[in-house]
Amino acid sequence: MKILSFQQSHQQIVEQLQKDIDYLFATIDLPNTLKQASYYAMTGKGKKVRPLLVASSFFSVYHHNNPQKDKFHLPISVRRAMLAVELIHAYSEDVLLVILNLTRGQRY
Repeated sequence: MKILSFQQSHQQIVEQLQKDIDYLFATIDLPNTLKQASYYAMTGKGKKVRPLLVASSFFSVYHHNNPQKDKFHLPISVRRAMLAVELIHAYSEDVLLVILNLTRGQRY
């Protein structure tokens, strides 16, 4: 069984999350200012701890119940949960401040 290091799995999870964020914002219908502010809040330099906790919880349960499985795979349901917790976190902390032009000196 191939076991990924924490750093390898962290990188793969964050890369997948970024792809999902990019896809979401490419397909979502929002006013441009809100879309830009929301994307900025979602793609900041944060550590993405909450989505990592969702993915780690999944892998803990999945590998406990399927010890022979060694392929790194995040089902769409887990990816959606990761995206949801990051959206809630970003909204609760940043989006409103960004829209009001108060965060990190950014202007839209």
